[in-house]
Amino acid sequence: MGSTIFLADDLVALVPLEDQHVPTMVRWINDQAVLQYLMIPGRCTEDQEREWLQNLRNSQSDIVLGITVREDGRHVGNVGLHSISPTNQHAEYGIMIGERDYWGKGLGTAAGRLMLDYGFNQLNLHRIHLRVFSFNPRGISSYEKLGFQHEGRLREHVFRNGVHHDEIQMGLMREEFNEKWQDWRTKQRERYGLDR
Repeated sequence: MGSTIFLADDLVALVPLEDQHVPTMVRWINDQAVLQYLMIPGRCTEDQEREWLQNLRNSQSDIVLGITVREDGRHVGNVGLHSISPTNQHAEYGIMIGERDYWGKGLGTAAGRLMLDYGFNQLNLHRIHLRVFSFNPRGISSYEKLGFQHEGRLREHVFRNGVHHDEIQMGLMREEFNEKWQDWRTKQRERYGLDR
């Protein structure tokens, strides 16, 4: 789509969201297979999504980027940090891979690694946390790969498909992330010619 690359590694590039991304995002949000894993109500129109995008551009506490595949530039999802608190140095992590054909291919983990590195080492966050439904084992596995630790569970907190499910709370600290991904971070610094 010709978007400016904000962050990248070998597998994915994170790009600023633009109006051209809106129809694709609306399709994802109205796909029940995608929506069941999200903490949003869905049933979104293009006008509503454009309004969300405009509010996002004006936000001082949220960053959301599009996930594109390096190989072909296809926009397959979004990843973000929400409720960013510079005072408390924490934020909430969120991700959506909207293109079902790309589920289970490691794109979410790759995009998450880029976003977490940015949050911890550019925004100087100390802690990043997330919420995930207990019936999302693929998401939980991806978060564990990134280094997130299980911190709590809200029992039968979410109602989906006629059943109550637990909501799992997970968290990750900057020093944990940097230790786990030290080699990757070194390669990224070499890639961008950075001396951190």
